[in-house]
Amino acid sequence: METPVSHARMPDLELDFAVLLRLADAVGADDMVNVLELILGSVPVMYRELRTAATGGNRRGVGYIAHQLRSECAHVGATRLASRLEQLEESSRGGALAQLTAEVENIAAQIERFLDLLESVRRAHLH
Repeated sequence: METPVSHARMPDLELDFAVLLRLADAVGADDMVNVLELILGSVPVMYRELRTAATGGNRRGVGYIAHQLRSECAHVGATRLASRLEQLEESSRGGALAQLTAEVENIAAQIERFLDLLESVRRAHLH
């Protein structure tokens, strides 16, 4: 089944469109929009919580939130970002706190690109 995702013209930066296509085929167009809207709403909140945990020195919080974010991202094909979040989750178990905080800050641009691409996919599903 061909979906609007297959027609979305986006650079191949952060999303594995095959994963999105499988998800769209599995849930249908209406539910796909709902899934995307849920993720678009939750990821920014989780990232803010991740930054707060990192700047507050809460390693356990960083690991927990990185794990949640990784799941959300992997679910819609953001495999590179999910891998980076997995590394962050592992880093939260040891190492210098300043390095952990820097890693969290460095992920910000990748999260923004992911959200921009996901929003483009959502808009494509609305047409």
